[in-house]
Amino acid sequence: MPLLDDFFRRDSDSSELSFSDAESYVADGDLIPEQEAIHVGTLHQHPVRHAAVRLGAGAGAGELANARADEAAARTITIHEDTQGGCGGKAWPAATVLSNYISHRRVAGTFPYSRIFELGSGTGLVGLVAAVEPPADQHVAVSDLELFVPLMQLNADVNLTASEKAQLSVTACCWGEPLSDKVKSLLPLDLILAADCTYLESLFDPLISTLRELASPSTEIWISYKKRRKADKRFWLRLVKYFDVHEIMDHPDREQYRLDSLYLYRATLKTGPRRSPAPPKALRGVIDREI
Repeated sequence: MPLLDDFFRRDSDSSELSFSDAESYVADGDLIPEQEAIHVGTLHQHPVRHAAVRLGAGAGAGELANARADEAAARTITIHEDTQGGCGGKAWPAATVLSNYISHRRVAGTFPYSRIFELGSGTGLVGLVAAVEPPADQHVAVSDLELFVPLMQLNADVNLTASEKAQLSVTACCWGEPLSDKVKSLLPLDLILAADCTYLESLFDPLISTLRELASPSTEIWISYKKRRKADKRFWLRLVKYFDVHEIMDHPDREQYRLDSLYLYRATLKTGPRRSPAPPKALRGVIDREI
């Protein structure tokens, strides 16, 4: 079976991941749904900071701006989680970090991205936040293994309006496998999103391979992740062979989420001759210190 169909599971009594390499792990049969039934367990509430609740036709621009910056006034989306097929069906903290950065940029008016693609969407949280109240020219795609397509579709159906769903695609994308015709039809991309996708070392190369296929020189990639083990460093050392990578510094919650070992980076495809595989000085210090 494809490498990504080797499930990674969440410990029932821990917020951390339990890891399993494809070469040594055999998935328990009762963890693999025989059909595409949704086994909804918990619900995750996420306030979309850039989408204020309706204030009425008489609301002024200042009032609207203040409401959008206030989580109490924000539109909330309800994410259904399903961890029976693996921990990809849970909304992890790194997804919240990335979702809030999207909203921050939307409120600031610095989100000029029309064609957006999320990798490893799981529940779809990050992509759905990007899809809330989209500009007319924006299209968002959420993607993951075929296993998670019904869950992503469910969360889109219960949270987005008809007009928002018209600008959203839900699709399968298996890292390291050739891109499907549907995914190819979405290219070129302006922005690729990935939250907590560096959980398993055996998937580092497939993920980087897919990023290289999806990205063009003008594509930005935003990657959020939680540091869990020293092996995470190997992902970043491999990534900088092909991409220029820098930490995102303007997230309003940066000081707080870094206390929880959460980080957010921006990557762009390198152009011209291949450089040394060693990371650039600015990132090297971050990697050595944080990972």
